[in-house]
Order: sequence, then C-alpha cells, then structure tokens
Amino acid sequence: MQPLTDLTCVVVSWGSWFDEYRESFIANVVAVDPQPTEFLFLTDKLQEDLPDNFRQVLVPDIDIHNRWRYALEHTRTGWWCCLGLDDLMPADGYRDLVFEGDIVISAWMDSNGIVHTPTKERYDAMFDQRTYQMQGWWMARVGLDKRIPKRPIVWEDWVQWFEFKMHDVDVRFDSKIRQFYGVHNKQFSSIGNSQNAMARINLMRNLAQQGNVKPGAVWPPELL
Repeated sequence: MQPLTDLTCVVVSWGSWFDEYRESFIANVVAVDPQPTEFLFLTDKLQEDLPDNFRQVLVPDIDIHNRWRYALEHTRTGWWCCLGLDDLMPADGYRDLVFEGDIVISAWMDSNGIVHTPTKERYDAMFDQRTYQMQGWWMARVGLDKRIPKRPIVWEDWVQWFEFKMHDVDVRFDSKIRQFYGVHNKQFSSIGNSQNAMARINLMRNLAQQGNVKPGAVWPPELL
C-alpha cells in the first residue's frame, strides 16, 4: 500500500472521545488505500496500539478552540485535511485525488444517507444564501490556513469559507464521495446557543461581503 506523498490527515482527540470511537475509527482508516502520508494524532492522553503511520503528539490543553492551531504547528506536509473520530471514509477515499489550486473539496454522505456535493455555483452564491453551502470533505494547502486561519468559534468552517470567498481563493471541486459524515446530538457543531452562532455567521457574511475583514484566529473579527 503506497501512501500519498504530501498529505497529512489530522485527527484530534480529547476527553473520552477516542475511547468511544476507537474500534470503528481504527478499523476504518487502516482499510483506506492509498493512505495519506501520515495521520497526525493530536491528543490530551497518549494512546497505545495506534497504526504505524499515526504520529502521536501529546497536547495537554487541546480542545475545540485551539485544535487547528496545533494541527498547523505539527503538520509536516504541504497539504492537510482532517477526519473526526465520529466520521468515516470509503476505502478509496483518497484515490485519484488531484492536488491543484488552494483547496480541493469533494462530496460527502452523512449518516442520514444525504449526499452533499459542493459546486462552484454554490461557492459563488455563498453570500446570497442563508444556509451553509460548502458541506463536504476538503483538503487545503497548509499555507492557506496559516494565511486565513480558522476562528475559535462554533461553525468556524462556515465563517472561514466566507473569508476564502472574500480573498478569491482557488477552489477545485470533486464530485466523488470521499467521506461519511456522522450526524448525532453529541457533535461539537450542535453544542451551544444556535441563535448566537447564527448571529456570528450573519456578521461575518456582511463583513466579508464588504471585503474588510482582517484574517486572524480571533473573535470578534478585526477590520482592515
């Protein structure tokens, strides 16, 4: 099984999350062919018996707010993606990937059987829509996320895509289903006050549409 040469898959674990999903998650990722260059496993508790291509890094204070900063600090390749412990991949999830542009985003199927396929049309219409248009699995150049980092809020991916659009990021679209996304009531995106989260989305939509947001892993956003 030959690994891809320049892709890190980041896996983040804290609390009891890994104990709950270990068996299904490990069985799934070892069957993936080809494999990424490595799985970067960021954790607040060292684990035993991980697959050989897992590079484990102990980060005692890792949590939902700082996990992506640590991911970028420890990634050694030029491209990266992430995989939640409660998500899975088809065995050919990394097969025939074309590394072009700044981001490659593919379709995913959620655990309710619904397929989400991002498109250029959805990307271009993002500011005009009131629902998240870019549900899907994606990988990005490491340099892009350092230039336009994720912000420490719930639904940080939605906010970040507004900023990608504001900066005319080169996005490539892949219609293949490359991830199975788990939907359940314990996932982090469902935690917290949805009204407050939506207010933040609306604020960033307006600011990004005006083109005057300064990139940064902070909230509230700073203006240029």
